[in-house]
Amino acid sequence: MPPRDGPTVIAIPVWKEVSVSMPVRGETSAAGSGRPDELLPELDAAAVRIPRRQMGANPQGITVALCADYGLRERAWLPSAALVALLADLGITEAGARAALSRLTRRGVLERTRTGRIASHRLTPAAAVAVAGERAALAHFAQRAESWDGYWTLIAFSVPQSGAVPQSRVVRQDGAVRQDGAVSQGGAIQRKALRGRLRWLGFVPLYDALWISPRGPADEELASLAEVGQCVVTPFRARHEPVDGPASRDPLTAWDVAGAARGYEDFLRRWSDTARGIGTSEVEGAAAMRARVEVRTDYRQLVALDPGLPVAVMPPGWPRDDARQLYREVCDGLAASAVRHVRDAVSRVDAGLVAGVAAVRVEEFGP
Repeated sequence: MPPRDGPTVIAIPVWKEVSVSMPVRGETSAAGSGRPDELLPELDAAAVRIPRRQMGANPQGITVALCADYGLRERAWLPSAALVALLADLGITEAGARAALSRLTRRGVLERTRTGRIASHRLTPAAAVAVAGERAALAHFAQRAESWDGYWTLIAFSVPQSGAVPQSRVVRQDGAVRQDGAVSQGGAIQRKALRGRLRWLGFVPLYDALWISPRGPADEELASLAEVGQCVVTPFRARHEPVDGPASRDPLTAWDVAGAARGYEDFLRRWSDTARGIGTSEVEGAAAMRARVEVRTDYRQLVALDPGLPVAVMPPGWPRDDARQLYREVCDGLAASAVRHVRDAVSRVDAGLVAGVAAVRVEEFGP
């Protein structure tokens, strides 16, 4: 049986979307309930990159979600064969599941052990901290939005048109030499990379080179922008002073508020039906496990679309709280049935690992 670490107390960190470091023992979440959370062992975690969220089936992302949903509490070992079987329930082929496990292990997201003929995987210390931080951020998104101080974070940036990407030297078959990769193209590539990083951090473009967010990013997040080649960025915090006239633009218009509202409507309609089926044969076992993954994916997309401003400044009837409550109701209400299914799969491979399997609930991250 693979070795198992004993649990100790650790705080849930604030979500760092790209890389995270371990908080000190006894520190509490900035967005949480103000108490230490007994969810993970105390870990000496280095930075790690979790697979970015994608639309549609994403074998690596789904594998991380599965390992977190039922192994995060104690960083439980899950037999590889059981993971492959469970991922099949989630629409991932055996080849795709095994490739995802291998790639995540190489990236430092999962670690692997073997006892006899049984191989097992679990989240690495850094990945466990990153996932716990993300789950905390999702759980507290509505509360964090209401605590907005009225200041915007703005990022102005400039991408040099020269020196961004060196030209490549290409020798044709006839022996002639030509230069590829124009310098201006290099600047365009870096501009695209920087915009992608800003979106990942929750910013949207107010103007072409001026991006905006209602929250203040951590120093580590701002430092990550410096990784994008020779881009120059200037962050600052400011209040909006409305100016009369057609040339004035409300920062809220940088978001697709109407699109976010439609997303909320779709979420509430779809998952209200599922919530009504909790405790019945309609949603149990593999279906419950699959629903927990899907409801979190859908809710995460809502969080990405929502500007994250207090309800008072949003259109009347903004359904953020209703969506949060429904997300928790579905995810936690299906936990018991889903974890039984996971334990059954684990027991068929190695019954000794069943004790470490536990469903992580939204309620564990605070009210």
